Amino acid sequence: MGRRLIVGAMTVALLAPRATLQVQQVPPQGLAKGPVLPLRPQYERGQPVSPIFEGYYQNPDGTWSLSFGFFNRNSEEDLELPLGPANFIEPAEYDGLQPTYFPTETNSGYVGRDFGVFTVVVPEDFEGDVVWSLTSKGVTHTVPGRVGIEPYHLAAVDQPMGVGSMPPKVKLSADGPEAMGPTGMMAEETLTTSVGEPLEVRAWAADNFDPQVREPVEVEVQWFKHQGPVGSSVTFSMQETEVPAAGGWATSMAAFSHPGEYVVRARIANFGSRDSDGGDQCCWTNGFVRVDVTP
Repeated sequence: MGRRLIVGAMTVALLAPRATLQVQQVPPQGLAKGPVLPLRPQYERGQPVSPIFEGYYQNPDGTWSLSFGFFNRNSEEDLELPLGPANFIEPAEYDGLQPTYFPTETNSGYVGRDFGVFTVVVPEDFEGDVVWSLTSKGVTHTVPGRVGIEPYHLAAVDQPMGVGSMPPKVKLSADGPEAMGPTGMMAEETLTTSVGEPLEVRAWAADNFDPQVREPVEVEVQWFKHQGPVGSSVTFSMQETEVPAAGGWATSMAAFSHPGEYVVRARIANFGSRDSDGGDQCCWTNGFVRVDVTP
């Protein structure tokens, strides 16, 4: 049986001796020389973003999900790293779903830290590492994700937490499939709109829990820009919505500032329960929607 990993934002890279964060440190201009140590206060600007390996869990079909998040080490500067030399995953077959936008405001409770933003799914017999590399502010951070490091073994998404919580159930279309957990799902349809023309994005969500342990709670649905052109913004009419525990639709009108290809992410969470939090590595589900924006 897997175990949930409960860690602070600064310590995750120190727990597993084999899953080491590799850093090439270059002092940012105008700041004190030397590495940014774990207990050092955050700078407002000038610091890099670090990829984080949250842990792994097994899926019902036997495959494994490797969960990744990030830590933007600034308190006020959002960072953007397009897919490519500054933001890639190896082996290349797993590259492409990672975020390109790294805000300081993540609504996770920790400035610049977002948990379980996406996963990489590998076969049951997979051996080796899935490595995410980010280069920003002259610094390259890489982190390997792998199966088999017991401190990083997360409970399966259908295994209740201590107070009974599990990742919420999510659908992105009325007749579409249902998902739960950080791996979540990608919408089957790519939406289209033009710059400045609001587009409706929506997700159906319901609480998921052991009724013998706790009462139902409302589910939070939050929308984020996940990928998009550098310098672009996505404005949501309702960035955060609560839906009844029994299930309901959360809708928002999204407006895009630049033409190009985007991915928006819905994080659906039952953080109203005391055993559900990013630091607990539970309980949320990701939903991704691709959007093509014309001029």
